[in-house]
Amino acid sequence: MPDPLAFTPEEAALLIRSTASWLRDKAKARQIPWTRISGRVRFTREHLDWILRHHEVPTQRQEAPRGKYQRRGRATKTTDAPLVSEGDTNVVSLEPKVPKRRADYLARRSRTEA
Repeated sequence: MPDPLAFTPEEAALLIRSTASWLRDKAKARQIPWTRISGRVRFTREHLDWILRHHEVPTQRQEAPRGKYQRRGRATKTTDAPLVSEGDTNVVSLEPKVPKRRADYLARRSRTEA
């Protein structure tokens, strides 16, 4: 029997050693290529080749391409020098912001005391 042109999710899952539900979920989320034939999800050989290529794990020698939202890791401190020198007069000391409810309470309290 000749090789079919399009595979059902179950047939495709057997070929790429995956599950049919994984293929259906990824197709529904439009994360993998697929085609609709007679209202049903089907996969061609080209679709399966694409899936295998794009879900390949690189070896340790290759650097994995960074995605748009991939974390880069923590920045490390490169020097032990202080951020502000002791004689710097341009330093503004920061004070914590008073929460809004607390500020309202303090304002009402100061009006009643005066």
